[in-house]
Amino acid sequence: MTTLPVHANSGKLLGLLMQAGSNPNGWKLFLNEFVEVFNLRSINLLIVHKEKLIPKFHEEGGVITEEQAGIDYIEKYIFQDPLMLKMMSNPESKFIFLDEECPLDQFWKTPFYLEWDKKYDIQDAAAAHIFEDDGWVCHIILNRSHSQPLFSPKDDGPAMDFFLPLIKIAVQNSMEFQNSINDKARSKAIVHAFRIPVAVFTEFGDLWAMNEGMESLILNDKHLSSNNKQLIISDEIQNKQFQRAVFDVLSQARDLKYGNSSDVVRLTDSDVSLAFAPLSALTNELNEDSQQFTGGMVYAIDSKKQKNIKSSTLQKLFGFTPSESETCQLIISGLTPKKIAEQKELSEYTIREYIKRIYQKTGCNNQISLMNLLCSLPVLD
Repeated sequence: MTTLPVHANSGKLLGLLMQAGSNPNGWKLFLNEFVEVFNLRSINLLIVHKEKLIPKFHEEGGVITEEQAGIDYIEKYIFQDPLMLKMMSNPESKFIFLDEECPLDQFWKTPFYLEWDKKYDIQDAAAAHIFEDDGWVCHIILNRSHSQPLFSPKDDGPAMDFFLPLIKIAVQNSMEFQNSINDKARSKAIVHAFRIPVAVFTEFGDLWAMNEGMESLILNDKHLSSNNKQLIISDEIQNKQFQRAVFDVLSQARDLKYGNSSDVVRLTDSDVSLAFAPLSALTNELNEDSQQFTGGMVYAIDSKKQKNIKSSTLQKLFGFTPSESETCQLIISGLTPKKIAEQKELSEYTIREYIKRIYQKTGCNNQISLMNLLCSLPVLD
């Protein structure tokens, strides 16, 4: 019979884990407590595609990883990480310790340690494979800094292993919980509120719903397709960019520091681009129970249709100044404030002031709401 590990606050840790999936900040609270109980620098819980290395879910506790550091790890160092290689080649349901795979005195001389771990004050690590589902793997990675003791497989292993099956159940329950609150009626209420093509993802990156506009786009665009869980772009580079953008916007919805990639993904040989928005903010306007749901939305921008909205029309309808009208046209083409500033040779602060006034004059509070409004306008010119 498995017994509760003798650790200070283990009971509290179990309580937080049981609530992790149903509390908006549940995973963050649990992981931060895990850091305290096991004297860690940081902990990362993530779901990533085994072959494409595209993340779709990530929560962390303790010292937060810089965004660029996470990108560098996936693009440059992941195949130099002995723990990750071990998990990919021989998954086990218990923690693997760095010293078991590579003696630490040797590891501390490797380029991976010298260029990445040491830079971010990581001295030792442990990791575990939690589960795999349809090519997606769930991992947990623990780190200790140079000021903390090294991991002891004998002393730390049994206590940390105790939580792995419980974390597995909690993650899977979280995914089921998201699906259970996303009933068909609510799905239709959200996606069909938009006149533009939209699709919605759960916080775990699974495709949840789409409206008729998005279904029609997928049917007629040879580069875009879908299965039960994903939207897929046929071009491998574009698809990787798309999946990364979905991950980023889900991070925004969960209020993490990631999610700075807001550039659109432009489909090859098409007038259509795909843009992204965190869904937690949008559903507040559509459903009183929206605080339970966290996800992301992808929506299509048709450059031909957007060009038909003339500056004079915008000025007449909303009282825009010429500068606001021009900025509005650039917003609905999918450009970020930074890109608009560069194109107009103005400061980003000035552009954000224009955008603030645009939202005030239209009654919108984000880009997708603005686009939905403008796509609903009658042709007045």
